[in-house]
Amino acid sequence: MNETQLKTIGQIREFLEGTAEVVFAPPEDATKVRPFIIHVLKRVRYFSLSKGERGIVFAYMRRLSGYSPT
Repeated sequence: MNETQLKTIGQIREFLEGTAEVVFAPPEDATKVRPFIIHVLKRVRYFSLSKGERGIVFAYMRRLSGYSPT
């Protein structure tokens, strides 16, 4: 899956809505998760987003990385 094409909050929101029933397995190598998260944060300019938009990006990263909210 090439998720790098998701560049706007709207695209990420549509992705989350369209994959609600899909379960993603976390990477077997945990060292790959951190670079993925950093890449997403930079790609969407996370720190310039509103609180609601940050929540969408956070849900996206949580779904793809396999991290739990706790």
